[in-house]
Amino acid sequence: MGYEEKRKHKRINLKGYITISPLSLRENLKPLKGKFKNISEGGILFESSSKVSRSSLLKVEFHLPHNKILAARYKEFTNVTGKKIVILAKVVRVMKNRSGNWELGIQFINIYEGDLVNLKRFLELVDKNYVW
Repeated sequence: MGYEEKRKHKRINLKGYITISPLSLRENLKPLKGKFKNISEGGILFESSSKVSRSSLLKVEFHLPHNKILAARYKEFTNVTGKKIVILAKVVRVMKNRSGNWELGIQFINIYEGDLVNLKRFLELVDKNYVW
């Protein structure tokens, strides 16, 4: 029996930095900073030295990465790159990787309309012109 792809959105292998802040009514959890490994309109893969429980709610914050080649070629790329994106998300997968860190599959739950427009446009441009 083969693996069934459940994603609705195409993932882009793109690296960048994000901050995730676990949301909890019971405890005051500190934000975690780290790298993401890939991203889509619906989620992100985050690598962390700290384990975060599956189903945890998160506030995800990052800036859309900058690429000089795309910025020079496409004016509209310049209009979205560097924009801060804030998203309410949920951890849907937790796995330990070979380096001993945790890979968190994070599903986006809610995003401001303007941030969603910027994220979609950014991912479209990167997907069509991948030169990272």
